[in-house]
Amino acid sequence: LRLRLFLIHFIRALIKHTVDFLLLTRTWLFIFIFLICAIEYRRMAPTDPDITIFKITFEIISAFGGVGMSLGYPNKTTSFVSVLSPTSQI
Repeated sequence: LRLRLFLIHFIRALIKHTVDFLLLTRTWLFIFIFLICAIEYRRMAPTDPDITIFKITFEIISAFGGVGMSLGYPNKTTSFVSVLSPTSQI
């Protein structure tokens, strides 16, 4: 009986922590995407068609996950983040 109660409690706690982690992760990603879009809104399309919400989202998720991938910027050998403002880079 104790083993069953322990397993039930352990599984419930594991599910709860997993859901909390996923919600917290998505919340932080949404906040960072929103902040960078708000900072860069003057430079985004149609002013500069190479700065889009998709590219910003891709860069943030790649950085958050530690992947290190970048979509780049035309005629630049550095990553896409290098064309953003210093506030957005931080």
